[in-house]
Amino acid sequence: MPLSYTQLGNALVPETLSILGAPRNELALALPSPINTRFVASALAEAGATRIKVLAIVIDTALTSSAPQQATVQLFAARSIYATLGPPATPFAGAQGAASQFPTTGENACKAVGIPVNLGGSVSTLGGGGGVFWFSPTYPGDPNASPPTSMVELMEPYSCLGIEITAPAAFTGGAIRAFLQLSPL
Repeated sequence: MPLSYTQLGNALVPETLSILGAPRNELALALPSPINTRFVASALAEAGATRIKVLAIVIDTALTSSAPQQATVQLFAARSIYATLGPPATPFAGAQGAASQFPTTGENACKAVGIPVNLGGSVSTLGGGGGVFWFSPTYPGDPNASPPTSMVELMEPYSCLGIEITAPAAFTGGAIRAFLQLSPL
Protein backbone atom coordinates (compact mmCIF):
# COMPACT_ATOMS: atom_id res chain seq x y z
CA MET A 1 0.00 0.00 0.00
CA PRO A 2 1.56 3.34 -1.01
CA LEU A 3 1.94 5.99 1.66
CA SER A 4 0.02 9.24 1.35
CA TYR A 5 1.55 12.48 2.60
CA THR A 6 0.28 15.80 3.86
CA GLN A 7 2.07 19.18 3.92
CA LEU A 8 3.04 20.46 7.42
CA GLY A 9 4.98 23.69 7.03
CA ASN A 10 7.70 22.79 4.54
CA ALA A 11 7.67 19.10 5.47
CA LEU A 12 5.80 16.26 3.80
CA VAL A 13 4.57 14.05 6.62
CA PRO A 14 3.25 10.47 6.16
CA GLU A 15 -0.44 10.12 6.95
CA THR A 16 -0.03 6.50 8.03
CA LEU A 17 2.36 4.53 10.25
CA SER A 18 1.62 6.71 13.28
CA ILE A 19 2.66 5.57 16.76
CA LEU A 20 1.46 8.67 18.61
CA GLY A 21 -2.10 8.71 17.29
CA ALA A 22 -1.67 11.93 15.28
CA PRO A 23 -0.44 10.76 11.85
CA ARG A 24 -0.54 14.13 10.10
CA ASN A 25 2.05 15.63 12.43
CA GLU A 26 4.51 12.77 12.83
CA LEU A 27 7.86 12.43 11.06
CA ALA A 28 9.81 9.15 11.04
CA LEU A 29 13.62 9.18 11.41
CA ALA A 30 15.09 6.27 9.44
CA LEU A 31 17.64 4.24 11.46
CA PRO A 32 19.98 1.38 10.49
CA SER A 33 18.99 -2.11 11.61
CA PRO A 34 20.05 -4.38 13.21
CA ILE A 35 22.21 -2.33 15.58
CA ASN A 36 25.63 -3.86 16.20
CA THR A 37 28.06 -0.95 16.76
CA ARG A 38 28.70 1.87 19.23
CA PHE A 39 27.26 4.84 17.27
CA VAL A 40 23.93 4.76 15.41
CA ALA A 41 22.83 7.89 13.49
CA SER A 42 19.44 8.38 11.87
CA ALA A 43 18.85 9.88 8.46
CA LEU A 44 18.23 13.61 8.31
CA ALA A 45 14.51 14.41 8.13
CA GLU A 46 12.97 17.67 6.95
CA ALA A 47 10.99 19.23 9.78
CA GLY A 48 10.23 22.47 7.90
CA ALA A 49 8.85 25.52 9.69
CA THR A 50 7.68 23.65 12.75
CA ARG A 51 8.47 23.24 16.38
CA ILE A 52 9.00 19.76 17.71
CA LYS A 53 6.74 18.67 20.54
CA VAL A 54 8.08 15.20 21.24
CA LEU A 55 10.80 12.76 20.20
CA ALA A 56 9.71 9.13 20.61
CA ILE A 57 12.23 6.29 20.39
CA VAL A 58 10.61 2.88 20.00
CA ILE A 59 12.79 -0.13 20.82
CA ASP A 60 11.29 -3.08 18.96
CA THR A 61 14.14 -5.51 19.72
CA ALA A 62 16.06 -4.79 22.92
CA LEU A 63 19.34 -2.90 22.61
CA THR A 64 21.88 -5.27 24.13
CA SER A 65 25.52 -5.00 25.17
CA SER A 66 28.05 -7.27 26.87
CA ALA A 67 27.91 -5.24 30.14
CA PRO A 68 25.70 -2.55 31.69
CA GLN A 69 26.24 0.86 30.08
CA GLN A 70 24.46 4.20 29.78
CA ALA A 71 23.11 4.84 26.27
CA THR A 72 22.49 8.46 25.24
CA VAL A 73 20.67 10.23 22.43
CA GLN A 74 22.03 13.37 20.70
CA LEU A 75 20.11 15.66 18.32
CA PHE A 76 21.91 16.92 15.23
CA ALA A 77 20.72 19.51 12.69
CA ALA A 78 21.47 20.73 9.18
CA ARG A 79 20.03 23.25 6.71
CA SER A 80 18.72 20.52 4.45
CA ILE A 81 18.91 16.77 4.08
CA TYR A 82 21.82 17.61 1.75
CA ALA A 83 23.20 20.16 4.28
CA THR A 84 24.92 23.44 3.44
CA LEU A 85 26.36 23.20 -0.10
CA GLY A 86 23.53 21.72 -2.11
CA PRO A 87 22.61 18.16 -2.94
CA PRO A 88 25.34 15.54 -3.30
CA ALA A 89 24.36 12.31 -5.12
CA THR A 90 22.21 11.18 -2.18
CA PRO A 91 21.09 12.70 1.13
CA PHE A 92 22.54 11.49 4.43
CA ALA A 93 20.57 8.29 5.04
CA GLY A 94 21.87 7.31 8.49
CA ALA A 95 24.73 5.02 9.43
CA GLN A 96 26.34 3.06 12.27
CA GLY A 97 29.96 2.54 13.21
CA ALA A 98 32.74 2.73 15.82
CA ALA A 99 32.79 6.58 15.81
CA SER A 100 30.18 9.30 15.43
CA GLN A 101 28.37 8.84 12.13
CA PHE A 102 26.64 12.13 11.35
CA PRO A 103 28.74 14.15 8.87
CA THR A 104 30.43 17.28 10.25
CA THR A 105 32.27 18.38 7.07
CA GLY A 106 31.58 18.50 3.36
CA GLU A 107 28.31 18.39 1.47
CA ASN A 108 26.33 16.82 4.33
CA ALA A 109 27.77 18.92 7.19
CA CYS A 110 25.65 18.65 10.35
CA LYS A 111 25.95 20.13 13.85
CA ALA A 112 25.19 18.52 17.20
CA VAL A 113 22.59 20.60 19.06
CA GLY A 114 22.30 20.51 22.82
CA ILE A 115 23.81 17.88 25.06
CA PRO A 116 23.44 14.09 24.89
CA VAL A 117 20.52 12.93 27.04
CA ASN A 118 20.26 9.57 28.79
CA LEU A 119 18.25 6.88 27.02
CA GLY A 120 16.91 4.70 29.82
CA GLY A 121 19.15 3.49 32.63
CA SER A 122 22.63 1.98 32.75
CA VAL A 123 21.78 -1.58 31.72
CA SER A 124 22.97 -4.36 29.42
CA THR A 125 19.47 -4.87 27.93
CA LEU A 126 17.40 -1.77 27.14
CA GLY A 127 13.76 -1.81 26.09
CA GLY A 128 12.32 -4.23 23.60
CA GLY A 129 8.83 -5.33 22.67
CA GLY A 130 7.91 -1.89 21.35
CA GLY A 131 8.90 -0.01 24.52
CA VAL A 132 8.76 3.77 23.96
CA PHE A 133 11.14 6.36 25.41
CA TRP A 134 9.75 9.93 25.29
CA PHE A 135 11.73 13.16 25.10
CA SER A 136 9.99 16.52 25.39
CA PRO A 137 11.04 20.19 25.28
CA THR A 138 10.15 20.86 28.92
CA TYR A 139 11.52 24.07 30.40
CA PRO A 140 13.61 24.56 32.39
CA GLY A 141 15.59 21.67 31.01
CA ASP A 142 16.27 18.77 33.34
CA PRO A 143 18.17 15.96 31.61
CA ASN A 144 17.42 13.74 34.65
CA ALA A 145 13.62 14.12 34.44
CA SER A 146 11.94 10.86 33.53
CA PRO A 147 9.29 10.44 32.21
CA PRO A 148 9.37 12.40 30.00
CA THR A 149 13.06 13.17 29.52
CA SER A 150 13.87 16.80 28.84
CA MET A 151 15.51 17.87 25.59
CA VAL A 152 14.94 21.65 25.39
CA GLU A 153 16.44 21.87 21.86
CA LEU A 154 13.22 20.26 20.57
CA MET A 155 11.66 23.77 20.92
CA GLU A 156 13.89 25.21 18.19
CA PRO A 157 12.62 25.30 14.57
CA TYR A 158 15.54 23.48 12.92
CA SER A 159 14.78 22.74 9.27
CA CYS A 160 16.37 19.25 9.28
CA LEU A 161 17.00 16.99 12.26
CA GLY A 162 18.43 13.60 13.07
CA ILE A 163 19.45 11.69 16.18
CA GLU A 164 22.49 9.68 17.15
CA ILE A 165 22.33 6.98 19.81
CA THR A 166 25.57 5.87 21.43
CA ALA A 167 27.05 4.14 24.47
CA PRO A 168 30.55 3.66 25.93
CA ALA A 169 30.90 0.25 24.20
CA ALA A 170 29.35 -1.31 21.11
CA PHE A 171 25.78 -2.54 21.15
CA THR A 172 25.55 -6.26 20.35
CA GLY A 173 22.00 -6.22 18.98
CA GLY A 174 18.72 -4.38 18.76
CA ALA A 175 16.24 -2.69 16.43
CA ILE A 176 14.75 0.76 16.99
CA ARG A 177 12.49 3.34 15.35
CA ALA A 178 12.30 7.06 16.07
CA PHE A 179 9.63 9.68 15.43
CA LEU A 180 9.31 13.44 15.81
CA GLN A 181 5.88 14.83 16.63
CA LEU A 182 5.64 18.26 14.98
CA SER A 183 3.72 21.38 15.90
CA PRO A 184 3.16 24.20 13.34
CA LEU A 185 4.70 27.58 14.19
